[in-house]
Amino acid sequence: MENIDVEGHFWPVGHPENQVAGRLRFDERRGVELDLIGSFHSFEEMFAEESAKEHRILGLIDGGKYVTLERCFQTNSRLEGFSDVRRQSFSAQHLLHGAHFEPDEPAEFTSITVDTDYLSHWVQRSEIRTEIDPSVPGSRSIRLDLSVPEKESFDLNLGTLSLGFHWKTEGDRRASMKLSHGCIFTREFDSVTPLRDVLRFGRAIQDLVTIGTDVPVLQSSVELKHPDIAHTFEDGTRTYLPIRFFAQPSAKIERSPKPPDARRMIFSYDQIGGIKGVAEWLSVRDRYRQVLGTLLSFRYSPMYMENKFQNCLQAAETFHRIRFSNELEPKADFKSRKRKVVSYIPLRTQREWVKKSLEYANEPRLRQRLEEMVAFADPPFSSLVGDPAAWAKRVTDQRNTLVHLDPRRSGADVEGGTLYFLAESAYFLVVLCLLRECGVPDDTIRQIEKNERFQFIAEHVKDELSKPAVRRNS
Repeated sequence: MENIDVEGHFWPVGHPENQVAGRLRFDERRGVELDLIGSFHSFEEMFAEESAKEHRILGLIDGGKYVTLERCFQTNSRLEGFSDVRRQSFSAQHLLHGAHFEPDEPAEFTSITVDTDYLSHWVQRSEIRTEIDPSVPGSRSIRLDLSVPEKESFDLNLGTLSLGFHWKTEGDRRASMKLSHGCIFTREFDSVTPLRDVLRFGRAIQDLVTIGTDVPVLQSSVELKHPDIAHTFEDGTRTYLPIRFFAQPSAKIERSPKPPDARRMIFSYDQIGGIKGVAEWLSVRDRYRQVLGTLLSFRYSPMYMENKFQNCLQAAETFHRIRFSNELEPKADFKSRKRKVVSYIPLRTQREWVKKSLEYANEPRLRQRLEEMVAFADPPFSSLVGDPAAWAKRVTDQRNTLVHLDPRRSGADVEGGTLYFLAESAYFLVVLCLLRECGVPDDTIRQIEKNERFQFIAEHVKDELSKPAVRRNS
């Protein structure tokens, strides 16, 4: 997202008479910040700390452009030098550039448009070509060529999904010339939708491109539309005015200095099924939101290897709980079996202990969950680990060593190298299961075996599985 550093006038929502000059800043590292050259009158009464309200500040910047700062809180209040002039500073959770939302007016929208890092590289619909006129020997006539594709759309249950394309030129056309292009995903809703739900679309696209390119990406721009924020022309037609959204990314990733190599991508836009495949992903991502939040946490933010390993397994277990049966036998049969077991216990206190001990006895163990997911994801996953049953056992043992501090297993079993390759293999398992849920063609899933990182992980995982598990005497 582009940086902002502008001056303007600002006031607490509902109090336009309380305008104060200030400076509004935004960058991805620090988020949305407002420094007032003065202070709001009676601020303590309007923004009382004990009220726990989500406060708004409105403003005018850049010669009259509207801004709304949402969920503001004061970060500093100080006297300027030796004077009696008080200055205040605020932070906001996010910024809406292009609209004012008044007191109690919900931030709702009918459309969101999202661009991410390297989206064009993942979509692979167009490229800029440089051509030299071959008809003239020694010709120095150079031409930049770009074919802009047509917009692609897909009807959803409650709206429309589309992929659009744009281009622009920069330079004075005499000494310099730059041609650039890109693409954007847009989600149109049939009715006004709360901001929180609208933003899920942006995160879904971000997650999809991150997995597909195998490079962590951030949203580079987000634009929203509101039915009342529009311009009416003389002929009566209306065009909706975009509202730009700014917020500090939840992920503290370092952007890759180079675009992703197409040969190293897990899958491309076409391979997942084009616009229809993206539509399927939106539905799957909504169902497995908790899975993806855990699975991609280490892609977006650095973390210790133990946390990465456990996050991958937590994502796998959560996927299994959502997708597969969470019972080893029908609930009625298990209850009957448990009653019979408990009936043989003579003492009441012992019966209660046995009941609690058997509370989760009807749920699959982690190893069983992993084996069922492998069967769902195959055939590619077996080529990654060689022996799925041995892999599931090793992963389960490693998890137990970390979580339960099992003294029978060697500390060497949990060294970073081992955990890295087992964590990456679990990551691929969940990704393959998610692609299966999306109905991705078998050809796409099978071609993942040719991915360079997939092959690298496969080589080392098989090597780890060939090593016997070392045990201590208990």
